[in-house]
Parts: sequence; structure tokens; C-alpha cells
Amino acid sequence: MAMAIDKAKRMRWETESGVFVSGDELISKLCTVPGVGETTAVLWLSIIITPSRFPNSKSISAYCGLDPSLKVSAGKVTSTVKRGGNKLLHYYLNMSANILLRSRTDNFGVWGYNLYKSSGKWKKASNAVARKICVAMFYVNKLNVPFSYLLMMGGRASRLREDPIIHHPDIFMEIMKTAAMKRGLHCFGIYVFV
Repeated sequence: MAMAIDKAKRMRWETESGVFVSGDELISKLCTVPGVGETTAVLWLSIIITPSRFPNSKSISAYCGLDPSLKVSAGKVTSTVKRGGNKLLHYYLNMSANILLRSRTDNFGVWGYNLYKSSGKWKKASNAVARKICVAMFYVNKLNVPFSYLLMMGGRASRLREDPIIHHPDIFMEIMKTAAMKRGLHCFGIYVFV
């Protein structure tokens, strides 16, 4: 695996709108996503290749097998079925999610653990956290920026990213609370990402 990591670091990888960046730079930015190490980042790049293949984060989640199908009959969900997706990427993203769930040191892990406590289903929580990791990696790869929870806010993040005042912790939390309240989400004591 060390040879694959070295080769991936020497290559140039495509981001949004055909811009190419060095592998070393992109892998280090992908490793800023909670729970993601060099192995998962290299695997991501080797399978996804370019984020422009996917129109949005929902389609890449489905590609990774993290977007479940629902069997609905008479308006009631009778069962859920995991879509096929890329099995190797699905496995590594779930392993990263399990690490976050067990340690509960990051917001993703705390959110997932609360989901586990409320539903009683570890696999459901693990898949939900893996989907968040997948979406975060998609935006980091697409925008070529280090991970931040502002990325999880979708299109609004690109407008806020350039503003230097956002880096002040009090202002950052106020923006996060305001954005989450507009969408009606409240998780683990504070309003956070979507």
C-alpha cells in the first residue's frame, strides 16, 4: 500500500472545472475529513478519479452504496435495502465511521452515537456517519479546500469561505446556529451542520 500512496502523491488529480492539483496536496486535504487517513484518501481518489463525474453529493453517496432504497407499500416503509454501490469504498467509509462512532471525539461521531442511542441500531448510525464522511470528501475533493463544517452547508459555504471574519469562533458558531435554525436542525446541544 505504501507504493500506491507514493504514486498517488506524485500524480496530479482533477478537481472542479478541470483544475489539476498535486496528489500530495489533495491527499493532505482529504485527510482533514474526520476519520479519514491516507489509505482511505488514496482509495477515494483511485475509485472516484474526478468529482465532476457526479452532479451532486446524493449521487456519489449512492455510488458508494450509502443511500438506501426504501420499499414502500401503501405509504408505509416495509423495509430498507442497501444499494449495490462500490463495495470497497463502502467498506472503508464504514470503517472510518465506526472509528468515529467508537471514539465520539468529533461532531460526526457524537451525532452518529446519538442516532445509535435513539434508534438502537449501530449499522444504521454507522451508515449515516459514513454518508456524511462521503459527502465531506466529495466537497473537499471538488473545491480543493481543507475540511470544515461550513462545507457541510452546501452552496452557502463557497460564499462564506472567502470571508476572513468567519474564522472568529463566536461568529462561526453564530453562522452555524442561524443556518441550522433556518433548516430546523438541532443536534447534540448546538445547532450544527446539515
